[in-house]
Amino acid sequence: MCLLMNTDEPPTSSAPAAENQMLGRQLLTQSEGALDQMTPDRFVSMLAHDLRSPLSSIIGYAEVLLEGYFGPLTDEQAEQVRIIHASARRVADLIALVSDAFKVTQGQLALNIQPLDVRQVLHNAVTELTSYLVTRDQTFHIIGGDRPHIIPADQERLQAALTLLLRFAAQQSPPHSAFDIHIVPSPDGKGTLTLIGHVTSSETNTKRDPVELRLQSTLPLPLAIARMLIQAHGGRLTWSSPETDEDILRVELPVASTMLSS
Repeated sequence: MCLLMNTDEPPTSSAPAAENQMLGRQLLTQSEGALDQMTPDRFVSMLAHDLRSPLSSIIGYAEVLLEGYFGPLTDEQAEQVRIIHASARRVADLIALVSDAFKVTQGQLALNIQPLDVRQVLHNAVTELTSYLVTRDQTFHIIGGDRPHIIPADQERLQAALTLLLRFAAQQSPPHSAFDIHIVPSPDGKGTLTLIGHVTSSETNTKRDPVELRLQSTLPLPLAIARMLIQAHGGRLTWSSPETDEDILRVELPVASTMLSS
């Protein structure tokens, strides 16, 4: 048998390869162009949607498992599924806050400003963290709550910001810690109201540090969201380094007399 080969024609595999490379370059160019034309609010909205979709499935399946739809779970299995469910819900809530915070800063979402007692907002934030604090044997105490401290705020979003801050404080501190949150008004009763925290070890009952958080140069996402929401209230989330190269965190909020009258 004689086998003939035409060596004048290029291998047939090179043409599809070249076409694939050209198609890939075209798709990349189109994608880059689409990203360049995409507005920030559209990008955030798309990102939030794409992240929420798988989380909804995780939350749903976790609930189905906890309800015993596929059969009973052991105590250990149920506890692990509850952790999965709680973690997924927390991330979903965080994504919703990212979207809200961005819309607020862009003027696309108005805050529902009302005169609120910051003591109650702090109390609600601590109550929301109760189950998490119990697992770490941690407690929060509000100092300076002998009289009302009125601030102009959107209760839902300021509470969310403070909850993010307090949870981060708990995460960054050792178990068995107690937290004192000091409400410090300005001397003239006007201007700003400052929230400063102290971490006290429950085992030694001594002050470990004059503030509750020390941050690295890069702000973690929960604190970045909290800062955006606090700034939307006319407040500040600041940190300084008086005696160390680490950053110290505090929250400053305007009091009602200066903001509601304007």
